Amino acid sequence: MRDGLLDTGADDTVFSDTVASAMGIDLSKAEHRFVGLAGRPRPLSCYFARILLRISDGVETFEWPATVGFVAGKLHYSLLAQAGFLQFFSADFDGEGHVVTLTPKPSFPGRVI
Repeated sequence: MRDGLLDTGADDTVFSDTVASAMGIDLSKAEHRFVGLAGRPRPLSCYFARILLRISDGVETFEWPATVGFVAGKLHYSLLAQAGFLQFFSADFDGEGHVVTLTPKPSFPGRVI
């Protein structure tokens, strides 16, 4: 996955189940619950699994374990929300420059590569 949507108002980090399939993640025994996503008329069935997330700006790469949700079907963008993602970073949004700077918090459970 290359692109994601940072959403400070969303609770759960959520990807399409096609991402899980591409990563070889077995969701058959994953925790199941329903999640509401903005713009969707009703909650979606979602399976939660522990995975290793990695982001990079081409200079620094951050990698950490996180529990994320996977929903059936295609999403316009993967949702990078509070749980599993933003909970570990301070985010500085520069709207004019169209730049977001993420700085790991002391609670960041991963590593810098």
